[in-house]
Amino acid sequence: MSLKREANSLKLKDRIESLFNEKKYDDLRKLCFEASDKGNIFHILIEENCDLEIIEKLINKFSFEIIELMNHSNKFGITPFHLSIIKKKSDLVWYFLKKNIIDLEKKITINEKEFDILEFANQQNNLEAVTAIVKARINMIEVTDHTFNQKNLLEIIFSSKKNTLKVLKNFISQGKIDDLQDILDLEFYYPRQMKRTAIREILPKQSLIYCYYDFFINEKQDIDPRHLKTLEFILSKNPDLNKSLDSSSENAMHYLARKFDKDVFRLITQHPGFNNKSLNMLDCQNRTPIDLSVTKCNIEAFEAMIDLQEINALKQYLPRLNYYVKKLRILYRSNKKYFPKKYRTSEDFTRLCNSFYIKLSRSIMKKELQEFKEQTPSKSCGSPRTTDDSSSCSIL
Repeated sequence: MSLKREANSLKLKDRIESLFNEKKYDDLRKLCFEASDKGNIFHILIEENCDLEIIEKLINKFSFEIIELMNHSNKFGITPFHLSIIKKKSDLVWYFLKKNIIDLEKKITINEKEFDILEFANQQNNLEAVTAIVKARINMIEVTDHTFNQKNLLEIIFSSKKNTLKVLKNFISQGKIDDLQDILDLEFYYPRQMKRTAIREILPKQSLIYCYYDFFINEKQDIDPRHLKTLEFILSKNPDLNKSLDSSSENAMHYLARKFDKDVFRLITQHPGFNNKSLNMLDCQNRTPIDLSVTKCNIEAFEAMIDLQEINALKQYLPRLNYYVKKLRILYRSNKKYFPKKYRTSEDFTRLCNSFYIKLSRSIMKKELQEFKEQTPSKSCGSPRTTDDSSSCSIL
């Protein structure tokens, strides 16, 4: 039987089993190493959704001879292992990795773009395959070099720092908390500490929250309950919500100034690790989160943030507001397309600018009223009477 002739036939599996039963191993070997338009025998079996059993029999029979086939690319640049990732054949992915027959350093080129195996699995959104590959890379770590640091280990485990963030962001964007927990819980021997250590213990503390904000900013759809649950999970790891998250020196509030979501804002500001002082932190352009909310025409974020500010800070904010509104007016005259469509007419833009001043004034007035109420003694009849005939109210 020719592999080329039978490449699209479901009889291939039966033919392989027949050759096994008849012990015609030479014919079977020839069949394995024959090429077709679809690739080698493993490409075809995986494409036809063949179960693991027949593939396992071939690998066990021909052992090291098969390794070359498992890492051989078809005309599309895809190996059988890559095909099992595409087809989401989890049993095959885990089996191939367990048998140590996959070249984890092999890169493939698709549409003129190069991918390593982990990048490819992540790009295919196959999170189970990502976890399996990370686990396999962990097993490759040599435990002889005591100069390993966190950066080196992460680059070994995830191929690169860039891959680390991409993988975490993908788990977060899909809202797969259990899968995210699984990959964070993967352990390896850490030479410096001379003990087994979980990935979560060597991740920079801000990595998860940074990946969440990066996903949040770029997500075109509304944040759904899955993503809020994911944020709650990340917050349970106690990240520092007041520190800058990247080279731009932006903290959590800066990200919310760019794109506001009331539920995300609530979870962040109600977390014990949040401090109002983060509202006064400056980014690389010397802008506080409140400044940035004005720059981004985000009136909802502006209102939510000034409501958290102390009254003295709000009273001192008017000059800064004047400065950033003036910059908006200059920008409006030169480039109206910078602004959201709802603010592009002169009337709507004027209404936007006025809204910042109105919101600031109202917030100050509200806080002044609250302050007045707290400082003014109130009368109450609830105090215990000192004498039986006392009918007056106590002053509290």
